[in-house]
Amino acid sequence: MVRLVNIETVREYQVNGPKSVELGKGRHLSCIAYFFKAGQRLGPTRRSGDTLMYVVRGRARVRIGDQEEEGRAGDLFMGGDGDEVWIGNAGRDELILFAVVATVSC
Repeated sequence: MVRLVNIETVREYQVNGPKSVELGKGRHLSCIAYFFKAGQRLGPTRRSGDTLMYVVRGRARVRIGDQEEEGRAGDLFMGGDGDEVWIGNAGRDELILFAVVATVSC
């Protein structure tokens, strides 16, 4: 199965918090886009599976477990299975974050 999704075409916002849009879901993989306005944050969240987060646009402040870092467009963050994750917009402009969650059960 091949599916093409452009993040710009699914961009959505909410007033009270970040908006998440599921871009696709497979048997062991899900793809989610997060859209944050200035000052918005999300957390804590925990996912079953390893998570890769890519900053598409803006500045992100991400805390995974006890570690907190700021990233800009082009930066990657990785969280492990069950890690507590906080994500926030660290800038004045919009933040778009793309997340891929991989789950494999034996």
